[in-house]
Amino acid sequence: MAPPSSWPSRRTCVTTTSSSKADYARALGTQGVTVPQIACKLVIPSGKNTGEHPSVATVYRLLAEADAADDTDE
Repeated sequence: MAPPSSWPSRRTCVTTTSSSKADYARALGTQGVTVPQIACKLVIPSGKNTGEHPSVATVYRLLAEADAADDTDE
């Protein structure tokens, strides 16, 4: 599955992600995909770790930040 075309082409850091990437990761989670598998599907597009996958801890942090942002929107 290819990432949505609405994703920005460059990021400076894994932890600064767009909400669409968090939504993509969360959607994969609701489909029963495990967090390590989600980490394998995400790729760091720029910076020192270009082409590598984020750590599982980073994906957990991304999902937690997305959930916290959703809680403040309500």
